[in-house]
Amino acid sequence: MEEGFLKSQISSLLNRLEQMAVKLCQELIVHTSDHRCNPCPKMWQWYQNSCYYFATNEEKTWTNSRKDCIDKNSTLVKIDSLEEKDFLMSQPLLRFSFFWLGLSWDSSGRSWFWEDGSVPSPSLFSTKELDQINGSKRCAYFQKGNIHISRCSAEIFWICEKTATAVKMEDLD
Repeated sequence: MEEGFLKSQISSLLNRLEQMAVKLCQELIVHTSDHRCNPCPKMWQWYQNSCYYFATNEEKTWTNSRKDCIDKNSTLVKIDSLEEKDFLMSQPLLRFSFFWLGLSWDSSGRSWFWEDGSVPSPSLFSTKELDQINGSKRCAYFQKGNIHISRCSAEIFWICEKTATAVKMEDLD
């Protein structure tokens, strides 16, 4: 019984140490953006468990934007929570621009889905936004905190997302 208690304590301490390492790394990155503890590649922005790449130097179709993200070992962004939506809305680049999302219309299933096959949460987006489907508007973009739909052939900016790597204690030096 004592061994189980000690293992639980060790696990709890390791978890706390990991949380502290992440917070320290976040502080280091604020002051030194290229610190080696950064779990994201250069030019990517770290938020929670993800890295984001804001493609603002050129505009592409939804399909070509998706391909660019795949080439970067990522996907077009998937908005999972209100916190993530707020983070994206807080980005200065997003205030006036349109950005492709990894959300598209599946005409065979007659529904919207993210690239991973999941359905967008009704708590994040109004059905009014996604009910505007018509024959030519099958891809979704993000602007000023809202989702809009468009022809997939339109050329706009995009956001790639990938999982952040774990912060390593040895990289905090």
